[in-house]
Amino acid sequence: MKVFAEHNQVLYVDYQFTLKDFLTRFTGNKEKPGWQKMLGLQSRVERFKGAQGGCLYRPTLPPVLPLNFLPHGQLYLMLQKFNAWWVNQFIKR
Repeated sequence: MKVFAEHNQVLYVDYQFTLKDFLTRFTGNKEKPGWQKMLGLQSRVERFKGAQGGCLYRPTLPPVLPLNFLPHGQLYLMLQKFNAWWVNQFIKR
């Protein structure tokens, strides 16, 4: 990733946090990133500059609904579409 970012702009999307992850961080678990980044109270995007002018951007996306406990069906697909829409709204900005 670092080599590719030396001459190019790279958007690296890290782990997608869920509302459950948000609640555990909000209630005392101080792992990175904090709940402030998840809500956008702090800058969500970290920028790493390469030596040759390229950049690596690592955004912390807003939390999404956890779906792994649901059976595959109509509700699951509807909520999955909502999660995709939610994340796309952030990435478009």
